[in-house]
Amino acid sequence: MTLNASTNIADPSNDSSNYIVTIVTIVTIVTIVTIAANYQHFTTFYAQPYSTKSPQLSDYSVWYSQCALSKAFNDTTNQHWQATFGSKGYMQNVTIAVVVVENGQFCITISKDQQDTKDCSSSQAPSIIAVVISAIEQFAQVN
Repeated sequence: MTLNASTNIADPSNDSSNYIVTIVTIVTIVTIVTIAANYQHFTTFYAQPYSTKSPQLSDYSVWYSQCALSKAFNDTTNQHWQATFGSKGYMQNVTIAVVVVENGQFCITISKDQQDTKDCSSSQAPSIIAVVISAIEQFAQVN
């Protein structure tokens, strides 16, 4: 399997330009999956502590503390630790960011045995197109 990815983002100072995320191609022995996207607005919202308070979100208050999660993760004597953080626990990963887009479209093309299947979807409303996650072990170690 190979993975080819590229990202092109237009100059945000130019109001007439679009933000463009272009072509992610995954190749297996017989199947190629290509994703092409074009959006006018594209932003990533990071969870604390990976960013500072945003001036665009003036009414936003921080409601989460990584210190509390780190303390819980590192306290393996707690009776709930195994059910929460253990190998079969419900908190294996944490979301660290979401990618939000608006006014555009994406297309997915699947090529198999020299036949292409293409499906496109467009949206004018803000949409979450990606969620960035981190393994709890890595996240809890950041102080």
